[in-house]
Amino acid sequence: MHNQHESPLVSVIVPVYNKENYISETLDSVISQSLRNIEIIVIDDGSTDSSLSLCNQYAAKDARIRVISQQNQGVISARNAAIARARAPFIFPLDSDDLIAPECLEKLYTEMQYPDPPSVAYTQTVLFGVRNELYELPTVSVPDILFRNCVVCSALYRKSDWEKYGGYKENMRGGYEDWDFWLSFIAEGKRFLRLNETLFYYRILPTSRNSIPKSRKCEIYKALIDNHPELYREHEPSFITRLTYPLWRFLRFLPAIKKEARRVGFFLSAERS
Repeated sequence: MHNQHESPLVSVIVPVYNKENYISETLDSVISQSLRNIEIIVIDDGSTDSSLSLCNQYAAKDARIRVISQQNQGVISARNAAIARARAPFIFPLDSDDLIAPECLEKLYTEMQYPDPPSVAYTQTVLFGVRNELYELPTVSVPDILFRNCVVCSALYRKSDWEKYGGYKENMRGGYEDWDFWLSFIAEGKRFLRLNETLFYYRILPTSRNSIPKSRKCEIYKALIDNHPELYREHEPSFITRLTYPLWRFLRFLPAIKKEARRVGFFLSAERS
């Protein structure tokens, strides 16, 4: 039985905006955690549906839940505002339509108690909703993480690191603010640990923010480089190579492609005649 007067070990941060169809399932997965000594900070970002009302109903039943409400300012502002109010030494962000297995927080928190603990701990991830499959992300390595995000948003880390790095950056409103945040850890050589267990469930909706058009990828890379110039400068050759490799492959095979196109065109012309 949890004593509500104890200081929480983990603060679960749940920003909410118009997720009345999903927030109950998400909160159910959090209050069912085997690690009982947690606080759950739900911040409603100006929802126009019944999300806030549902969250307040949960708070009335579970003293570990605190509900904050603000005018709509976006997920980055909401997440930062909630973390600023967190009382626990460890932070676990969770989107308001995702789920965690009952033992998720306990196992991640345990990893943080061993000698030489990681700075960030997370688990294997399953996608569900529009897509249903294992989310096959590579393990964290440099320079790979400079080119693509390798860590999900829902990972356990210390609040002191969030304070040190200035939270999630507002110039990442186009998406991937978590990727930008992880790069601050990478710049200092901090260690990431992924448990080989599937304890996080990432819901994919038709409107999910992970579906970012290619036209905006350049804007995201620019923001990442602006936020971490020394890190990208240090690994510039590798980053440029990875970024331009698809173009290099295309140019390498362009003569063969042109030759095949001419051959096919010849046969098509012959068939028409």
